[in-house]
Amino acid sequence: MANYELNKNEPSPQFLQVLQRYEKALNGELCVFFDEEDLEDIIDYFADNQQLMKAEEAVNFSLRLHPSSVSIKTRLARLLILQKRRAAAAHLVQSLAQLEPDNVDVVLCQADLLLYDGRSDDARRILKKMVLHPAEPVDELCLSAAYVYCDHNMYSEAKSFLTYGYAHGGQKNFHLCFQLAVCAEQLGNVDEAVRLYNTVLDIDPYSNDAWFNLGQIYFSASQYDKALEAYDYAALTGKDDFQAYLQKAHCYFQKESYQKALEAYRDYARRSNDYSAPIHIFIGECFEQMEKFDDAYRCFERASVLDPDNPDGWAGMCVCMMDQERYSEALPLIQKAIRINGSVGSYWVYLGDIYENLNDLQLALSAFSHAQIYMPDSADLNALLGGIYVYMGNFDAALTCLVKAKDGESSNDEVPVMLAVCYYKLGQLDQASDQLTLAILKKQESKDTFFELCPEAKNDPLFVNFDHSN
Repeated sequence: MANYELNKNEPSPQFLQVLQRYEKALNGELCVFFDEEDLEDIIDYFADNQQLMKAEEAVNFSLRLHPSSVSIKTRLARLLILQKRRAAAAHLVQSLAQLEPDNVDVVLCQADLLLYDGRSDDARRILKKMVLHPAEPVDELCLSAAYVYCDHNMYSEAKSFLTYGYAHGGQKNFHLCFQLAVCAEQLGNVDEAVRLYNTVLDIDPYSNDAWFNLGQIYFSASQYDKALEAYDYAALTGKDDFQAYLQKAHCYFQKESYQKALEAYRDYARRSNDYSAPIHIFIGECFEQMEKFDDAYRCFERASVLDPDNPDGWAGMCVCMMDQERYSEALPLIQKAIRINGSVGSYWVYLGDIYENLNDLQLALSAFSHAQIYMPDSADLNALLGGIYVYMGNFDAALTCLVKAKDGESSNDEVPVMLAVCYYKLGQLDQASDQLTLAILKKQESKDTFFELCPEAKNDPLFVNFDHSN
């Protein structure tokens, strides 16, 4: 047998020899007989790697040697399903079911087709029958049933079969435990997924996929130190798999360790020979955070040369200009990014910020309002809008936005003082006094901002003490 196993990162040397003999036979360079099991492995190998034309070619080759083989015909049925030729697949599976109704591969194809037809109850019935009257080890049958459900994104149903298989001999089954962890992750059961991936690693400590998936869970939970440790192991165990190196760089960036992130992105690029526009953008963002704006600009500019249709390169150059208060130069850059992709809320925020600094409040308001289409719940955006309305004298609209910003816990430290201004202008003096007190506690300069916008308050008895406070 060729010893090709589903979900293994690398085929065995024996399988590679069989594959080489098959390719020579296909090209007429070698006349040799292949047994059914070797051909099954060859078909599975191509199908698993999404090489469907080669898989179909292997099926046709196999059927010429073994025209009555049910196992090869079931692989043809699976291939037809993958090619969305489900009517032809159903006709073939029906004929195979008449020959071997209890054949596991036939039952799996039947269940797959039933799920495509929306007949989930019937699919579950025949899969449950297959598992309860086993012709093979129960854990392996449950794993096969789970794969069918996972192909349909039905992770709860898959998990049910896997849990049964785990309880019936699957505690040391690497693939079953791994798929159970995947299902738990997909269903949002993070703690259970972590426990199961650790179970997988107890079985095979060198599993690149388990370490990487564990890293992804920790990354999503912002546990970057744990993620880094997992990615380190994934990098050590994954031959020519460079994604872990990239994720390490992302971790350092999220930890605000920008120099380490820069080095990690460069390490990834060197190992993978990936010098694409996105990598230049990642590196540029590191430089930008380190306030090395010339270096950052060059990276973003290079990204835009490599891929002029990538808006992030243009937006990155814009941010570099904004960081240096070169707003007139930033304007055409963000306009270019918006022309490429106008559905990114942050681009419109940059545009509004530029217009605000160029003292065009009407265009700033328009840009910020457009950003709200894509960022409707952003507290910081409401803070920006509220500030614009204040400077335009529309205090009712300003108050509405600023209250939303406050309730959403905006990071904008101008919110309290702007609320104080709104309340004062609208005659709600007690609320204005309370907000001004809060604003000054957070930022001493808030007093100056308030009296600049409300000079008449200097003569108001309720606010005179603010004016004279240090």
